[in-house]
Amino acid sequence: MADEYTPTTEEVRDFVTTADAPGPWSPPDTAVEEARGAAFDRWLAAHDRAVKAEGWDEGYARAKSSHCDAWPSAAYCDVTDDNPHRADQIEGATE
Repeated sequence: MADEYTPTTEEVRDFVTTADAPGPWSPPDTAVEEARGAAFDRWLAAHDRAVKAEGWDEGYARAKSSHCDAWPSAAYCDVTDDNPHRADQIEGATE
């Protein structure tokens, strides 16, 4: 469905932070909106890290298998799998 609208990240964040649309019956609560926004930002950062880590792993595996099978003595064939995007390898990062 090429004509389907896909909201931007900012539109989704705005919706998450103000899910209970303010009105006379429900005045805006800045603290709640800030907490929801922070939670969304943490989720998005974790999501982006996971996507980057998956891409890095795939590229690493392909490069290592295609090049190291042909030239096992190449210097980079001994490189460890230190994925810089994995949460467990980033100080202070959470899943």
